Amino acid sequence: MNGTFGEDAETAKRNGQSLRCGVQNGEDGLKPGSVITVVKHWAGYGAAKHGWDSHNSYGRFASFAGHNFAEHLVRSRGAFEAHAAA
Repeated sequence: MNGTFGEDAETAKRNGQSLRCGVQNGEDGLKPGSVITVVKHWAGYGAAKHGWDSHNSYGRFASFAGHNFAEHLVRSRGAFEAHAAA
């Protein structure tokens, strides 16, 4: 899956959880026939200063101008609640 499920954290959380449950063959984590899902990037990845790509040295700083770091955690928390395997 490339990209994002949108800017609304709760919607992205629910969609990500549904995707993981579908790919991993259920809501209880890995089972026979599962495909491992991976939580990619870190919480706050999308808040790179000036919108720069965080994969590069110049984009290594996050900027939470609205003091909304907690909102950035919602998506990641949802992935782990859905028992993402990696």
